[in-house]
Amino acid sequence: MLLLTGPAGSGKTTTIYACLRHIAEAGQRHVITVEDPVEQIIPGVMQTEVNEAIGVDFAKAARHLLRQDPQVIVIGEIRDDETANIAVRAALTGHLVISTLHAGSCRGVCERLLVMCTDHSAVASALDMIINQRLMRRLCTSCGGAGCANCLGTGYRGRVPLVEWVRLDNGMRAQVRAGDVRGVVPRQTLEDSARELLARGVSDEKEYRRLFGL
Repeated sequence: MLLLTGPAGSGKTTTIYACLRHIAEAGQRHVITVEDPVEQIIPGVMQTEVNEAIGVDFAKAARHLLRQDPQVIVIGEIRDDETANIAVRAALTGHLVISTLHAGSCRGVCERLLVMCTDHSAVASALDMIINQRLMRRLCTSCGGAGCANCLGTGYRGRVPLVEWVRLDNGMRAQVRAGDVRGVVPRQTLEDSARELLARGVSDEKEYRRLFGL
C-alpha cells in the first residue's frame, strides 16, 4: 500500500496520475480506480467515480471492484474506517493499493491508520510507503524572479513538489505492529527538500518563508 498525504492543493492527485501513467505505460497489469471525480483519462486504466447520492461511496465501490481482481487499485481517498480496512485487506492479498489520507505527516498517516484499523499487525504488513508533499512556487526562468510579462510580474511561474517519504523497514513494521509510530521518520524532511531546491536556484528564500510560516 502506497499512501499520500498533504493539504488540499498539494499535488497529491497529480502524483497519483503520474504513478498511473507509469504503470499503464509498462502494461501487463489490470488497473482500476475509484475517484471523486475522475480528473484525467488514462488510456489502459479502468476509471470509475463514486456517487454518494445513490449510496456508492469509496468503500462500496472498492469492495465491488475488487471482485474483478485488479492487480492495482487506486482509491481516491480513505475517509472512514470501512474504506481503510478494505484497503489494508486488499494490500495483504497481493494488490497494489494507492490512496490518499489526510494526516499532515508520514507519522500522522500511521497514527490515523492504527485508529481506523484495529488489526495493527495487518496495517504494519500492508503499508509499504508513505509520501507527504507540498508545492513550492518555481522562480520564473525568463526573469530569474525579478518579475516580467511571462510571470505577470510575480517572479514565479509554475510549481514544484516538495516531498518527504518513508518506506517501512522491518524495524518500523515491528514498532507499528506494537502501536508505536515514533520510528516512522522520513530520511529527508520537507524543509530539507525545500533547501535543496533553494541551493539549485529553483525557488527563493521568500517562498521558503511563506511555505513554512517563518
